Amino acid sequence: MTWKKLQFSQCEHLLPVLLLGACSFILWHSRGFYRSSDVIGYLGVVTLIAALTLFRKRPGPDIEQAKWGFALLVFFHTHLLIQRPLLMYSESGLALQSLRWTLISTFGLSGIILLWQKKGTMKNYWVGGLVALLCLSKGLIPWVSPNPLIDVYQSNSQGADYLLSGLNPYGQSYLDIYLGKYDYTPGFAYWPGLLVWIAPFRWLLGDIRYAFIFSDIAIGAALYLFARKQKLAVELSLLISAAWLSQPVHLFVIEQSWTDPILILLTLLHFWALMKQRWFVAALLAGHLVSVKQYGILVPAVTLVYLLSQRKSLRVLSVYFGGALFALVAFTLPFVVTNMDAFLQSTLLVFGNITSRTDSFSATAILINEFGRDYSASLSMGLYLLCGVLISLGLYFLRSDMGQWAMSLFISYSVLFLFAKQAFCNYYYFSTFFLFLYAVFQACRRQTRWVKA
Repeated sequence: MTWKKLQFSQCEHLLPVLLLGACSFILWHSRGFYRSSDVIGYLGVVTLIAALTLFRKRPGPDIEQAKWGFALLVFFHTHLLIQRPLLMYSESGLALQSLRWTLISTFGLSGIILLWQKKGTMKNYWVGGLVALLCLSKGLIPWVSPNPLIDVYQSNSQGADYLLSGLNPYGQSYLDIYLGKYDYTPGFAYWPGLLVWIAPFRWLLGDIRYAFIFSDIAIGAALYLFARKQKLAVELSLLISAAWLSQPVHLFVIEQSWTDPILILLTLLHFWALMKQRWFVAALLAGHLVSVKQYGILVPAVTLVYLLSQRKSLRVLSVYFGGALFALVAFTLPFVVTNMDAFLQSTLLVFGNITSRTDSFSATAILINEFGRDYSASLSMGLYLLCGVLISLGLYFLRSDMGQWAMSLFISYSVLFLFAKQAFCNYYYFSTFFLFLYAVFQACRRQTRWVKA
């Protein structure tokens, strides 16, 4: 395909990739902090996606269009990265220079790949080299930013240290690095499944962020393998991997020690298990996903509605629900029985006492900053209920495919975060992965036929 052949009417097939690029730019531009124009822009993208793609069954793009879409997305992502990698606590020196030259190299390679795509002579090893450089850029982060001043990094590192010392991380004493600036009590606020990931890397390498680097690289590998299983060409499979690995806030997410790369990896494996109809494996992954972070519960909830829409048997539903519940209990029970009060206070009750953040990337922050009132308590519950009912009815009665499953989760998480008391960059980094999954699903379809994984 040449530039002239890419007609406007064909852009409809590239819509998921184009909208994904818009979400990437908004997150990069705002860093997940309050900017009214960015929040409104993101809300507009979500509304457009809901209007144009949700519950619509249509053929995916042809292979050449898919290559164009993902090659352009990689080029756009790497361009944003060299403009501003978003690192807040980087230290000058050889490490930072190494990262800069690595990012410049990724941008140069992405431009070469885009040019070769125009000529129809794309080389697999150049795309593979791009993926390798993107993985290297992630691995440099602990060297570039060795001690980020953020509570997530400090508290989770302390939590891992407590576990490695044989102590229950819940109920222990944690350092308040903000010295009382925010209305919260420092502690290990995540569910225990996270400790399974961060404690080994804390012990082996001294930095919990290597768990997130490993997860991110594993996501890239899993995306490549998944695409290959769907009979996509090597170059397109590598481009799909590069498109996610080059997400322009990925270095920021790793530096800040946000846990969402682990959630995304588990989500992708869960998606793959569902496609292969490995119900118990999918259930265990869903339960583990919830055990890592509280808002992961939306994934099994929407999946149960999806399985009902596919008229799956009671046995399948029971296996999925029972397996997810088993995994969740297995990860959390040892910590609950040893100190239930501290566990509940740190992971659930503490969130009931927090106030809405005016610097949050949310519609709630717009209402507070522009109108001086916090409507989150009354407005959010009604919107959550309405969104849940509409998506459940749509999935159930239209018997949607896994593309709509991913799109439903993207919209559900976007609504959840936009009207929450607080939501920042990592929240939307997680939610946009479902839009990315939808784009991958579209690329893998063959006239609405799916190749079994």
